[in-house]
Amino acid sequence: MTAVYGEQLAQILRHSDPDLFAVTTPEIVFQEAQKQNRERFEEIIEDLLLPGSGVEGVENLRSLHALAAQGRPALILSAHVSNLDVPALYTLLKHRGEEALFEDIIFIAGRKLTEGCKSIKSMAEMFSRVVISAKSSRMSEQESSVGMAINKA
Repeated sequence: MTAVYGEQLAQILRHSDPDLFAVTTPEIVFQEAQKQNRERFEEIIEDLLLPGSGVEGVENLRSLHALAAQGRPALILSAHVSNLDVPALYTLLKHRGEEALFEDIIFIAGRKLTEGCKSIKSMAEMFSRVVISAKSSRMSEQESSVGMAINKA
């Protein structure tokens, strides 16, 4: 991706705050979208989308959104394929005039998206999310304890 979109990614990194959400703590598991790079990244997504790409069943999202607006619990369980799923959904819904619908979705993201590679972090931070911590047998007792506290929060 860097070979083809290197300049766009460099611009995104220049407009991203590397210290914002660099470490997840139980006090900051909800991370508000930082939208300053969305237009730049949207250009990349538009280039990657195949002709005929779209979102089917938008009426179901609208119905779920209406229920959530009434205070009812709402949860979307989707098949996650890649780190580009959320930006692609954003781009496709925006093209349909459903950007406002998208803005009310809060995603769940693993810590590795915000604490790892700066390029991935700069993409993840464009969208509101609740951060969770995966368990690993390689984690120390301290790391595991922090991860559990993050997940409880």
